[in-house]
Amino acid sequence: MSWIYKLSLKGLQNLLLPFWVPILEGVENVPRTGPLILVCNHPTVLDGLVLGSVLPRKVRFLVSTEPLKVPLVGWWLRALGFIPVGRGQGAMDRTLEALRAGDCVGFYPEADPTHSYELQPFHRGVALVGEWTRAPVVPVTIYGSDQLCSADCQYVSGGHVWITFGQPLFWREGEPTDEFLERMRDAIRIPLQNPPAPRARPRRLSHWLCTALWTPISWALLKLADFVRPGGKR
Repeated sequence: MSWIYKLSLKGLQNLLLPFWVPILEGVENVPRTGPLILVCNHPTVLDGLVLGSVLPRKVRFLVSTEPLKVPLVGWWLRALGFIPVGRGQGAMDRTLEALRAGDCVGFYPEADPTHSYELQPFHRGVALVGEWTRAPVVPVTIYGSDQLCSADCQYVSGGHVWITFGQPLFWREGEPTDEFLERMRDAIRIPLQNPPAPRARPRRLSHWLCTALWTPISWALLKLADFVRPGGKR
């Protein structure tokens, strides 16, 4: 784990988690070592920040090339070990190489943020990678972030985010790729069918101090997202 990753992780744990307060279930299902695939739903553009902050190990997310073109932001994402996805980027080869090295790789198979808990079609790549590497696939369900970062919000609100880690899935010998992909979708979908009861906004001083910090920062990040992907989803 590089010093940049360690420093970023410490900063997010101290400054983000009091603001987006995570409620975790099933963390014991995440293997601490060895190759691992995380497959997650994608309500908002900021899901990766809170998910990466609560994981018990480093994760290398696949990321589109648009934010990588932004000065400093692109450098930071590459320094964190994120894997660019786009024409000519060799994303599949890099992903397979990372898993063979024993890394944890995070997939958002819906690709774009959805601002919905109705799962969109999954790209087949994650199922192919699971089939080729035989690595465990942990389904991750994120709930609550859409209420804090809606599609048209000017800045992000603070509150609770529920993250559920399911039992690891493995490709079964002879299983069609689409069936394996559907098992992943089902594992993510089931927690969404029984959403948790709403909770009152945290009252701790740390939450309100971080709110004062994240209100202008999130405004700037969302403006940047709109600039990088005009007309796109954030």
